[in-house]
Amino acid sequence: MRAAPDRELAAAEAELRRVAAAPSAPAVLALSGAGPEQVHLARPAAWPQLAHLAGLGVRLLDPGPGPGANWLTGDWAGAAGLHPGLVLFDEREHATPPYELPSGARLTPWNPETPPSPAAYAHFFRVLAEALAP
Repeated sequence: MRAAPDRELAAAEAELRRVAAAPSAPAVLALSGAGPEQVHLARPAAWPQLAHLAGLGVRLLDPGPGPGANWLTGDWAGAAGLHPGLVLFDEREHATPPYELPSGARLTPWNPETPPSPAAYAHFFRVLAEALAP
C-alpha cells in the first residue's frame, strides 16, 4: 500500500527538481515572522526539510553569520535585503504574516513542522514547484 504515496512523492520531487533547475527560478528565503519589527530567518542547513529542498536544486538563501543555530533573528529590512524572489513564510499559528518584503516577492506558506509523511511532503513540493514556476 505504501507504493502509491512513494510514487506520488517521487513525482513531486521530480517536478520540483525540474522547475528549480530553470534559470528563471527565484531565490527562496524561509522565515518565521515575529511581529512588525522582528523576523526569524531560517538557516537552510539546520532544517532537514530545507536541506532536502536544496538537494532537489532549490536555491535557498542563507541569512549569513550571527547567533542562532536554526534561525537568525533580524528585522524585515534585513530580510528584504537578501532579495528573495519567493518567501516561504511560517504558517503556524504563533508566527505573524510577512510585513516588509521586496516588491514582487511571491509568498508561499511553509510549516517547519510538516508531518513526516510522503503525502504531506508531496503536497508541499507540488505547491512549491507551482510557486517557483514562471
